[in-house]
Amino acid sequence: MPLLRESILSKGRSAVAAMPDEFPGLAPAWEETAVLLVGSGATEFADDHSGVDLLVLCPPGRGAEVAAALGMAAPGEEGSGGQACAAGVRCKIALWEREAFRKLLEASDDSALYALRHCQVLHDPAGAAGPLQMAAAHVPPAVWRAKALARYRLFRQRKASLAWALRRGQPFVCLDNVTQLLGHCLSMCYYLEGEPPANRKWLFRGAMRTRLGRELRPLILEFLSSLGDIAVLGGSFSPRHNRLYGILTRIQDAVEGALRAQGWM
Repeated sequence: MPLLRESILSKGRSAVAAMPDEFPGLAPAWEETAVLLVGSGATEFADDHSGVDLLVLCPPGRGAEVAAALGMAAPGEEGSGGQACAAGVRCKIALWEREAFRKLLEASDDSALYALRHCQVLHDPAGAAGPLQMAAAHVPPAVWRAKALARYRLFRQRKASLAWALRRGQPFVCLDNVTQLLGHCLSMCYYLEGEPPANRKWLFRGAMRTRLGRELRPLILEFLSSLGDIAVLGGSFSPRHNRLYGILTRIQDAVEGALRAQGWM
């Protein structure tokens, strides 16, 4: 896997080095622009399907100019996405003006925090990425606590919704609630470690490596193995007698125990 990540990093460096020549419109803002390798290729989750994902942070007021040079839409408050090919390497690009991206970090946005904590800097002559990486690395514990408790409330809401769907015999709604409540549970595994959760594609794998995730692993695997019960609602419309709901209650008990042990409840 390290060799694979090194290969992706090498492709990213080649692409970024070729960009000023292949996209001449970048020249005016290039020395103040930072380009970071993000996505699975910059993380432990790199595999043979990982591509070159670039986060481009341009100076304030230059977003439209950089976007035009790359053939992309101008970035708004939520950035801009597109693709470009340089040095024969096809790259997926997320373009942001630096101040807009800084606001994401100040709001403790999970995706922004994760990207900055796991990125590889490929181009940054002005040193613009350093302060942003520093901000992403130093998140107050109170932020993780607030995020964990917010997810815990959402977890309980989805569990209550699941109980209602079981009573009414609604398998599709049950599955929808299962997906959401597991997402909240897996995110809490990360927050208890003082980390932002991984991208949704890798959320399950990464969460299972955390302390809480290792404790929950047998329960979650039992839970997933029992999803077929939704088809017949466990033989009962009563959540109290539903096996799936019973496993979920055990998962909730483990999560509550971890939150209490952390002093967060």
